[in-house]
Amino acid sequence: MIRFISILSMFFLIGNMNVFATRIILISSEKNKTYESIMDNCFTHLKEKIPSAEIKRCEMNDYQSIHSLRKEILDFYPNVNFAIGKPAAELCSSLTLFPFVYTMVLNPRAAGLVDMNGKNKINATGINIIPSPLSQFEELKKYFPKTKMIGTLYSNNSLQIFSKGKEACETLHLGLESMMVNNSDEVTKQFRNLTRKPIDVFWLIFDMNLVNKFNLEYLIQGCQIRQINLLTFNPNHIKMGATIAVYLDYEGLGKQASEIMIRILNGDSASSIPTSESKYTRTSCNENMFHAAKK
Repeated sequence: MIRFISILSMFFLIGNMNVFATRIILISSEKNKTYESIMDNCFTHLKEKIPSAEIKRCEMNDYQSIHSLRKEILDFYPNVNFAIGKPAAELCSSLTLFPFVYTMVLNPRAAGLVDMNGKNKINATGINIIPSPLSQFEELKKYFPKTKMIGTLYSNNSLQIFSKGKEACETLHLGLESMMVNNSDEVTKQFRNLTRKPIDVFWLIFDMNLVNKFNLEYLIQGCQIRQINLLTFNPNHIKMGATIAVYLDYEGLGKQASEIMIRILNGDSASSIPTSESKYTRTSCNENMFHAAKK
């Protein structure tokens, strides 16, 4: 009788082996080359580390409704999800059974993913899409080793990144001059006040008060006129006349996400893993501005 039960148990386990398989869903908010690159590299690295994992790739645009995608996720019952973009992160946030990692979310606080101090509010963790100030300033010093004083503008929206910038300047023995703006209308006036001080580089912080079209063009042109290097987070700003951009390596972003997901699969709680800075960055320079600024 015992042997008969054991045989039945064995057949049950074989027939339901998928219950014990590692299941992962990668969800993209939209179809574009950047998101595809992140997803491809996450998939590749997960398969290298967990060859037996069942990994499903989903693009939200391919589904007739959020309801149909939600049903597919629930039916698949993943161990962990990866959300690329805000809509995917909000969908995963509504499925509280499953931990997830997210990226490409401009404002995690507004999306309800973190609190005002940047701590995780739900069973999830993320990767920032703006490189850390420390990594930006380290790259800056490779190209401009004589840099001594950095200047910047910030608002209440960017207090956290500004604070990290202050810490990075202390670590690298750089000076920091700053002006606060209360709204986008104050940017031009405060920039003029800031550039009366002897700064070598203007550090453009990601802040919607600063990077609207008018202010962005004004800041770039203002730096050109004053022969001040402009450090930015977006390679597209190089075409507009910025000097140096330190920005995300999207292939590396996928790899980093896979590493965090493996931590979760190995037992770490997603909410206990602090939001990460991107470990992988790229740098682009405007050669014309580079040489002009060196003179």
